[in-house]
Amino acid sequence: MSSKSLTNQGIFINRDVRQDLSWLVEVIPQSIGVLFVNSLMWDNADANLVIWSDACLVGLGFCYASQGFVYRICPSPVLVDIFFLELVANMSAIFYVASLHHPPHRLLVFSDSLDSVCVLNTLLASEALHNAPLRGISEIVLTTGIDLRVWHISRVDNV
Repeated sequence: MSSKSLTNQGIFINRDVRQDLSWLVEVIPQSIGVLFVNSLMWDNADANLVIWSDACLVGLGFCYASQGFVYRICPSPVLVDIFFLELVANMSAIFYVASLHHPPHRLLVFSDSLDSVCVLNTLLASEALHNAPLRGISEIVLTTGIDLRVWHISRVDNV
């Protein structure tokens, strides 16, 4: 847009931007309205529910309280990286929590993946493959009003 000299000239929208905008058009009518993210306004101790998530190339899982959920990953012709699987583990945990009879208002997710923590806190993924779980998590947050905080836990402390 910086080189645009004519005010009525169209703007080229690439495929990725078109997909993001199409997703937004579908989600907005289902959302709860204007949602202010307050995750920086509360401390970890103020969370209504705390979840730990993790993934490896053969499975992913999450746990909270005394419950744990593990999913085995079947071989697939589609190549995925560990970062994608970490995001899917987080998405699975958040989806599960959102489906509870009384979902928490403040959800704290601990992850040992610094990349997924960064992407979930900035909503910015550099690869198209990582946008799908990011969109899934965003849709859950927009439609439920869960205030999500994702925090890094080092591998040493992740027992």
